[in-house]
Amino acid sequence: MKKIIFVLLSVLSLFSLHAQRNITLSTLRTPFSYRVNPAIMPESKFFLSLIPLLGTQNFQVTNRIASINEALVPDPNRGDSLVINSSDDFFKGMGKKTYIGVDMTNQIFAFGFKVKKNYFTFDVSHRLIAEVGLGSDLLKFLVQGNGGTLIGSRASFDGLGASLTSYIEYGLGYTREINEKLSVGGRVKLLSGLANLQGTDTKIGIETSAADYSLTIDGQANVQSSNTAIFADSAYSKTMDQMRLIKMAYDFSNLGMGFDFGGTYKLTDEVTLKASVIDLGFIKWTQGVANYDLKPFSYRFTGINLNEIIKNDTNNKSTNMIDSLSSIFKTGKNTNSYTTGLPTRIYVGGDYNWNKYLSSGIMMYNEFYNSNYRAGLIISSTLSVRHYFGLTLNYGMYAGSNSNVGVGLRFRGFYILTDNLMSVINYQSARAASVAFGLNLTIGETNKAKKVEKTEEVEKK
Repeated sequence: MKKIIFVLLSVLSLFSLHAQRNITLSTLRTPFSYRVNPAIMPESKFFLSLIPLLGTQNFQVTNRIASINEALVPDPNRGDSLVINSSDDFFKGMGKKTYIGVDMTNQIFAFGFKVKKNYFTFDVSHRLIAEVGLGSDLLKFLVQGNGGTLIGSRASFDGLGASLTSYIEYGLGYTREINEKLSVGGRVKLLSGLANLQGTDTKIGIETSAADYSLTIDGQANVQSSNTAIFADSAYSKTMDQMRLIKMAYDFSNLGMGFDFGGTYKLTDEVTLKASVIDLGFIKWTQGVANYDLKPFSYRFTGINLNEIIKNDTNNKSTNMIDSLSSIFKTGKNTNSYTTGLPTRIYVGGDYNWNKYLSSGIMMYNEFYNSNYRAGLIISSTLSVRHYFGLTLNYGMYAGSNSNVGVGLRFRGFYILTDNLMSVINYQSARAASVAFGLNLTIGETNKAKKVEKTEEVEKK
């Protein structure tokens, strides 16, 4: 076991660990753990979440740029004040591309029930996923200017842009105990897209010549959007039918599908293996579409001769410059429908049960989104007393940080958790923050939970 953990930690240390997606929920066994692995059967025979603001509520922020303590450093000239960190080591630590991301889940309605060896769930939720991406050279350019280490090289702003996806999710789940060792589960989700902005595929750069300090600007960009005018254009939002916002939640004019599936396998009495794939799917955007593209360009700016401007006709010079720029920067617009993928997540791990109350586990998290791969890892210990009480603690590596401590508490139908307790205790050093909670009505206990306890009592006798 120690060798396996050591190998995983060694391999993961070679990657830039970016992400966090409610990893603590996978260890704190709540009725909504199926959102991480649909093969995990709730311990209550029936649960109901009926109050929109008290169902599963999840809010996560990932800051891959820098913590406050990293971005602001003591002024070498005045020790009692802070200045923006302008060192090369600071920018190298970010990598070429970085981002700030927000992920929210607001559950509107949910219920689940057990029938023999089967468990059925149904829920309706709102999802919002947003990211702002940028290159570290852009921050260096803003802080240092176009001099210093950027002279003679291309300052890359590639990846500059934003993405946003908002949709309503209708999910139907099914979990089946195949036998005492194996359980499998899956969810089918029908999605109604509300709004989308896709503008991360950009390539922009500026190079300052070391010989004559002329500037060469190059780039290209493509932006796709659906229904963004509703939120961004006040004139548009005032004239639209307000009922349309409500209808968009169920008219499926922007139709999507999503799939979750997973499994758990009891390798021995102590070891249980777990794996799942979450949010494998897409949304096709056809309503309120407005797409823009900036064709590839390259423009060299050598400066302005003030003497020529004074001697000659200023208006002619300005007109010639505008005509020249117009011929270089060519844009296009269309209303063609397009398709976006969901942030697909893969969880792989296992638990070691020390006794009927205490277990320890390791979980590796992988995400594929916007052509990026992100990973995370947690090692956890969980104290659980059937469906009455649960407490979990974990150590995680993600969001470019190796010092994340997660904690979760469950008491009957209520739970609250965070993947990063340090973001509350010491927010200046945090790279990520998250909180999730839920309240639901639970009735009864699954036969599996009772059977485990009875078996252990017989073994003691």
